[in-house]
Amino acid sequence: MIRVRARTDGREGAGPSATRLLDWFGGPDERTVSFGGTFFEGPRLPPIAEELLRFAGSVYCADRIVSRSRADDHWTRTITLELGFSEPDVWNAANENLLAALRFLSGDHWALRIRLGRGRLRAVAEMPAQQTFEDFDAVCLFSGGLDSLCGALGLLDEGRSVLLLGHYEAGLASRRQAVLAAALADQFGAERLRLHQLRLGPASTASGQARPLENDNENTTRARSLLFIAAGISLAHAIGPTIPLYVPENGFIGINVPLRGSRTGSSSTRTTHPWFLDRLLAALRTLGIDNPIENPFVHATKGEVLLSVDPAVLSRLAPTTLSCAHPEALRWIKVSGGNCGSCLPCIIRRAGMHEVGLDDPNDYAFDPLHDEGFLDPSRDRAADALAVLSSLRSSPGPLAIVRNGTVPWGQAEAFREVHRRGLAELRSWIKDRGSDEVQAMIAAN
Repeated sequence: MIRVRARTDGREGAGPSATRLLDWFGGPDERTVSFGGTFFEGPRLPPIAEELLRFAGSVYCADRIVSRSRADDHWTRTITLELGFSEPDVWNAANENLLAALRFLSGDHWALRIRLGRGRLRAVAEMPAQQTFEDFDAVCLFSGGLDSLCGALGLLDEGRSVLLLGHYEAGLASRRQAVLAAALADQFGAERLRLHQLRLGPASTASGQARPLENDNENTTRARSLLFIAAGISLAHAIGPTIPLYVPENGFIGINVPLRGSRTGSSSTRTTHPWFLDRLLAALRTLGIDNPIENPFVHATKGEVLLSVDPAVLSRLAPTTLSCAHPEALRWIKVSGGNCGSCLPCIIRRAGMHEVGLDDPNDYAFDPLHDEGFLDPSRDRAADALAVLSSLRSSPGPLAIVRNGTVPWGQAEAFREVHRRGLAELRSWIKDRGSDEVQAMIAAN
């Protein structure tokens, strides 16, 4: 069991020496949580919204600093997270739903120890006054990917005024988000949208830290979506209690049916899975945050998402977007940062782009459909492509959509259909663009 303690004041106890400290206070050389960005130039967060941000940020950092390789099964960790809040009773009332959402999202054994907190973050106290943001009527997550671009385009086409929220740790995602937001501002008017970016993650070792974090980083980042959504809902709540948060992600990846039996549970990401969002919404209601969370693409495939926007705008901006699971990792193999082409999000991206006539293998570091020897099972990079090919050799059963978690009963048929259509997009892409060898690998269907 790993114990992690989040602190907002240096007077709080540090706990036993094995406890990992997530210190939010002090200067850059003192904090073990590194945070900043234009997010803190947004509307001033009410206390409950700030605490939600700190909760989700602490979860994300804990997820990043505890390696799965130390777990008995090399995946499932046991983490106790200790946090302070101004009203512990309110957070204890939400504890059950928070834990259910978190355990489902990351696949770990989490426990939350809630205590009375000591203070707020100076960065939040210095955020601008509310009135400068009252003209915005929506907040939209803006990762820099295709779905988030299409979500923003849809809202702007409807005449909405939108705060775009990006999260990043490294520079590539930040730059792409900024370039895309600037292009949207040029088209729709700078007064109708504004990008706020949150930089947040575990801090590197520095001289002033009370207890530097161990060099034990985990890169699966299953808890990132909790931070992303919490930061977005915090901004929405700061603008007004009815301002919606839009979480644009296609339904095929939303339910993310495991492609192989070995990928069940949290081995397949659950970023916007309806069960996770349902538990999170229940926790937010208990905390007194009633802002709606909406996914405009909940029952759409990737290709259908792309077909929903102006093709000329899509053609111009799509090459700037990032869909890759780990775009920064390409620099370790001396490839320019961008989309790898071999991870599952990149593969689904290529199939969706094929639907709108924009698929170009030259936009990716690897081409699973043609690179010689790429599909060798001994290559780690081939795992996702091989799993996709395996899944296309048979038709999904009626219960496939619940293999990664239950879905709302009234939407079961809609999710079955989006899963079927998503597989059809992948099959069409491979049949039209794949080598003879790759096409033969799905011929059993």
